[in-house]
Amino acid sequence: MKILIVDKNKSLIAKVKKAIKYLPVKNIDAKVDNIINYCTKDFVIASASNPDFTFGGGVDAVIAPCFTKEITKLKKSKNQRIGNLTALISVDGIVYAINDK
Repeated sequence: MKILIVDKNKSLIAKVKKAIKYLPVKNIDAKVDNIINYCTKDFVIASASNPDFTFGGGVDAVIAPCFTKEITKLKKSKNQRIGNLTALISVDGIVYAINDK
């Protein structure tokens, strides 16, 4: 399996590419592109989301039309993979970033 980080932000991808060089694993790449181009059966998309998985804003809103069936199967407040969608909780219920201390 290969991990591909995709974003339209050229500056962000340049920084990610520099950081990848220092990772212990070598199956990671970064690419400037539109995430919507990866809504196919060949890719699993991981989305950082809220615990309710509303897919109402940001990249979630962009990819939601690709995963309508998967989104209806998601269980609230649980990181999970349904088909080619991986939903990861990254904010709390009040939409504050989760910070491990």
